Amino acid sequence: MDPGPLLDVTSKDMICGTAASIVVYALHIVLPLAMTAFVAVRAMRARRRGALADARWESGAPLEPGPAVLHGSVELAPGRAVAMRVEIDQQGSQTKGKNGWSHAWTEYARRTIAEPFYVEDRRGARVRVEATPEARLVDALDQVHRSEETRRTKVAEVTAGEDVFVTGELVRGRDPDAGSYRGAETTLVMRAPEGGRLLVSAEPLGERFRAMARSERTFGLIFVILGLVFNLFDLGFHLRTFAGTREIAEVVAFEETTGKNAHCRVTGRLADGSTFDEDVTRGWCSDLAKLRAGGQGARVPVVHAGSSWLFVQIGAEPGVHVVSVILGVIFLGIALLLYRVRDKPWYEAKVVDVGGGRLPPMA
Repeated sequence: MDPGPLLDVTSKDMICGTAASIVVYALHIVLPLAMTAFVAVRAMRARRRGALADARWESGAPLEPGPAVLHGSVELAPGRAVAMRVEIDQQGSQTKGKNGWSHAWTEYARRTIAEPFYVEDRRGARVRVEATPEARLVDALDQVHRSEETRRTKVAEVTAGEDVFVTGELVRGRDPDAGSYRGAETTLVMRAPEGGRLLVSAEPLGERFRAMARSERTFGLIFVILGLVFNLFDLGFHLRTFAGTREIAEVVAFEETTGKNAHCRVTGRLADGSTFDEDVTRGWCSDLAKLRAGGQGARVPVVHAGSSWLFVQIGAEPGVHVVSVILGVIFLGIALLLYRVRDKPWYEAKVVDVGGGRLPPMA
């Protein structure tokens, strides 16, 4: 039989050539590695900032003008009812799905109330802190006040006697509550640094940075795992690219399959006599049948690194299966979306609380 023409055909659902290289190297290798490096750098920075934040207090530096950290108990200023308070108003909603009811409390307004207060510092000094609404409070939202069926307010508050860390800048200033004018003029007062904001924290200063570092490391591990899984899917492509052989195979049999996953199953013979089965699009069976009816065979280009289905591909250039592309886009997209909307502390993000069932009734 005439060996027949060399068909310009590739395995079913395969992306070959430059497009395959872009998918494998850019989407499956470079992007996961880049995201891993990105979150690793952020994790190291957060860990370093946590260590520096702790060191600023643990160093026991004397209180003097300049950047400083106070650590001690809060004392309200005379005539003041509050030191610092953040109120977050939330709107309640409930929905019914196929799995039952669920509800959510979504932030729609936020207020910061701040007044000057004093810190009885662990080093023995009583320092006035001139907090303003621009200051940041790091504390638990441990108070909830329900005003209506679908309205509530969550509150974080610095109270008298509470142990806090305060980061800002010490300056020489007047304390209006000091006993003498001369003493008032020479006292140290803590204010927000120029171009920055005052930080009042009920937890060690480094803790929020350590939590940030843990979150970044978790996502770094996720991106590493995704990269490894993608390249496991791409194993055949890598083997055909770096250890593969290009040759022309003889088509010795073919079979058409109909139905939802219609295709043409081709059996080919390599130069060493070994055979393989590979699927091509259904229409090629008609072309092969016409050639056979005319007394001709057919040949196909093959890239292989063995006769296993995983390592043999019909086509002139190594390719990657379209499923690998789709899964790569989906899972990387999900990972990037989760990273973007990852949990952040309430003082850095809009507060949304969700739960099962209907909105609880008012007490």
